[in-house]
Amino acid sequence: MKISFVGHERHRRTGSARFMIELLRTIADVTEFYIDPDGAPDIYDATMRQLVASQFDRYVYWQTELISERLLPMDLGPSFLVPMYDTVADTRDDWWLRFINCHFLSFTRCHHERLRAMGCVSSHFQYFPDPGPERERRFDGDLDAFFWRRRPRSAVDLATVLRQCRELGIVRLHVHDAPDFAEDRDAPLPADDGAVEITVSQWFDRHQTYREIAGAPLFFFASRPREGIGMACLEAMANAQIVVSPDVAAVNEYVAHLSSGLLYGPASFDVALSQINAAALERMSRAARRKMVEGRRAWLADTARLLSIIAMDGRRWSMSDSSAGFGDTIRRAAHWRLNVGR
Repeated sequence: MKISFVGHERHRRTGSARFMIELLRTIADVTEFYIDPDGAPDIYDATMRQLVASQFDRYVYWQTELISERLLPMDLGPSFLVPMYDTVADTRDDWWLRFINCHFLSFTRCHHERLRAMGCVSSHFQYFPDPGPERERRFDGDLDAFFWRRRPRSAVDLATVLRQCRELGIVRLHVHDAPDFAEDRDAPLPADDGAVEITVSQWFDRHQTYREIAGAPLFFFASRPREGIGMACLEAMANAQIVVSPDVAAVNEYVAHLSSGLLYGPASFDVALSQINAAALERMSRAARRKMVEGRRAWLADTARLLSIIAMDGRRWSMSDSSAGFGDTIRRAAHWRLNVGR
């Protein structure tokens, strides 16, 4: 079997989709194509011509719905769309209906349920990276944190993180000042008020250097208002760090507030500060690590289902998915009759 994998140009550099490509290669020959969805459509015309001129058995579009939309009328073959929540959360429902004959692979439950409610075919998966070796941490000293300033002009900005540091009693913060977009790279750092000691780094020559610095503090602040999967946060949880994140997908589908991390709402930092003591920190740290270890085991067991869906081998899978199939249709109809149709 031959599979075309069409991915986001940024992911070729970060490697965040590599796990999927390696998984697909266990059942097929995979040819990779990369585009920049943020650019003008004619920028990836050459890639489209390559795809039209080639013959593949399956087409997997990883966060590249715009190019898959242009290719749909050509009926190249079975198509599998993998949207990421950070870029599709605000997309109108009716836009997704054009993909009614495709199969979605959804890595956030909230978007999976939204697609199913519209009648689209979607299968939900929750990815967990290899957690690696366990790390010893101390919980009785000065508290420190790490924050990658990826979107300086977003709701998750450094001023917000510094305020939360003060509320949590964090005295040291390392800021990785490496925004995603060139236009944000001149955004000034806020003035140091003396309550939190700030150190700063920029791009590293080696990814391992980034991981060593990012993984050292006890707290890890999510860098964006919402995530597709949230690889950096998952790596932090595997590293027994306490993730502090907006209460938004995909991170809030991994983190349980005051159990395996801290979640806050759009208007305030809703944390019971009286509960943030050494014992609570240790409990959250260990729970985060345990979540990654157990989740990795579940993900590896679930890869057979994912590959079966792409192979279209006709196998039936028994899943405890409350949003799946005919049962979900019955529940929605009953809800309508009780709340709307009377």
